[in-house]
Amino acid sequence: MKEARDFEKNMGIHYYITDTQPLFGIIKYKPEDFIVEEILRDGTILNIDGNFKLNFPDKGNFLYIVTLKRNLNIYELINSLVNNLRISHSYLGVSGVKDKRAVTTQLVSIKGYKKELIEQVKFKKIKILASAYSYGPLRLGTHLGNRFTVTIRKINLDKDTIYNIASEVTNMLNNIIIPNYFGYQRFGIPRPFTHEIGKALVLNDYEKAVRFLIGNPDPLEPEENKIARKIYDETNDPAETLKYLPSNLYYERIVLEYLLHHPNEYANALAKLPSSILRLFLESYSSYLFNKFLSERINSIGFNLNEGDLVSPLDNLSPINYVFEIGRNISKERALWLLEKSKVAIVLPVIGHRVKLNGGYMRDIENKILIEEGVRIYDFKVKLTDEKTVALKGAYRRIDLKLIHPIEFQIISDEIFNAHSLLLRFSLPRGCYATIILREFMKSPTPASYIGKANGYF
Repeated sequence: MKEARDFEKNMGIHYYITDTQPLFGIIKYKPEDFIVEEILRDGTILNIDGNFKLNFPDKGNFLYIVTLKRNLNIYELINSLVNNLRISHSYLGVSGVKDKRAVTTQLVSIKGYKKELIEQVKFKKIKILASAYSYGPLRLGTHLGNRFTVTIRKINLDKDTIYNIASEVTNMLNNIIIPNYFGYQRFGIPRPFTHEIGKALVLNDYEKAVRFLIGNPDPLEPEENKIARKIYDETNDPAETLKYLPSNLYYERIVLEYLLHHPNEYANALAKLPSSILRLFLESYSSYLFNKFLSERINSIGFNLNEGDLVSPLDNLSPINYVFEIGRNISKERALWLLEKSKVAIVLPVIGHRVKLNGGYMRDIENKILIEEGVRIYDFKVKLTDEKTVALKGAYRRIDLKLIHPIEFQIISDEIFNAHSLLLRFSLPRGCYATIILREFMKSPTPASYIGKANGYF
């Protein structure tokens, strides 16, 4: 086991599970370097070439469409469908969120829409690969997982060395338990501060939350963003900051425009943000705490089942919301048998005001970290104003990451950087992050490598 990079430790990720030589390199240099194909519950992979069959009844009041998108996030996909089909947002359903800087396939449900109508619509950045009728809308978490095909570019090593490292990491990851950390996207790259905003909200330090939201420029940001953030850090002046703030920093602008007319009313300014965005900040901080719990567990007791551990049945369909404690709700012997049959998984809490903490030694770890952070689970119900409260109930997440399909790799020529590239293909369950696999190969010292920046911070 090897210690993680400093930028990862700031996200609660403290260890690599492999101790191999780093490949370094970069991912996401262009969208085609990161292909994400959704895997449906029946195992169907929605290939980008359209070579699949939808096993739906082709009856019902919901039209299911398979979308192919490039360099679009989920909100841009939904807005494009809403605008082009002239329907309400409430008519659309998806089962998962995909990366923006990528080429992705994704199933979308549309209430009451006809096949013949959608065939007539022309989209700019979206292609419809297939369609079929079915019953009921899609909801988050109802797909099985995703298949990733990722190109790591600019690997400045000879071909034999790349092959040896890739072989060793692949063999290890295909045969050992992989920690199910929350990945970098959960915290933001660039600007991995969403969990810091969430912590400030939980601690009712609203001025600090605003400073993390608007100030604190990151080296990887566009120059105009850094200028505006630096001005706010130095002046604390909403009017001066707004002069330089790019229009695409929408949420920062909402807060600053309120503070412009209501100086120092930080809680009220944050309350102007959509509840979904405020909840995202809380979820990010909760994810950070989960990563810290998992890192400490790996360092102290590992993945073996212990008295007081929490286990949850696996149904592969919905978020984990109920658990059984070893020694209290279920015997260790029974739980071990169920673990061997893959009927249950060991889980840790993703903190919210209604979660159950572990018992036993893991409870001591959780309490220690919460005390160090200065937070309690009840603090995840944040009352900003009399009219606006944002709460996070919390949930549970399995501690290990299970591959749906084994990792495969191929060394290819990188003509862009006149070097070698490594092509990786693997499949992960929904809610698992590809970067948790990729980091074991790359072990990069800078987050820039994970967002396609060829020259790091420079």
